[in-house]
Amino acid sequence: VGTRHPVIVEGLSEGLMTSESILHGTPAAPCTLGWIADSERRGGMRAFIPAELGRSWLLRAVSTEARGISAATMDCELAPDVPPPPWVTRHAGTERSR
Repeated sequence: VGTRHPVIVEGLSEGLMTSESILHGTPAAPCTLGWIADSERRGGMRAFIPAELGRSWLLRAVSTEARGISAATMDCELAPDVPPPPWVTRHAGTERSR
């Protein structure tokens, strides 16, 4: 069992949280391929973030009738010195610093 993490996308007002891990390998020796992060809004954005940071994908639903999807690439980096936004502690699976 892991911990969820915030994903902050510059220029977006909406936050994303990691929600799923993508693994490969065997049950005895799994390796992380990447993570999926979901927006706070239902039907909002999703992101695929590879374990080897770099080129990631931000996906958005364009229209519910046509089931269209917009995809954009992102460059990702870890930012351990950036404090998490206040909305993070509202989500299950997150931890709060004491």
